[in-house]
Amino acid sequence: GVGIGQLFRYMNVLPTFLLRRAELSDEDSSFERVYELRCDDVVCEITEAFPDGMMDPEFCSRALLA
Repeated sequence: GVGIGQLFRYMNVLPTFLLRRAELSDEDSSFERVYELRCDDVVCEITEAFPDGMMDPEFCSRALLA
């Protein structure tokens, strides 16, 4: 596979960024964002979902112990 950044680098273009949506959960500290990276020939829509507690400084150490 190839990474999105690698694709744009291979094409020698700098894509534009458009934040399409950002949502906070009503139930916990999780959140999601949807954004678009675009150039003349390619459009990528990316959804990133961040789990509850991800912004907690201890999140990574807890995940490694799990």
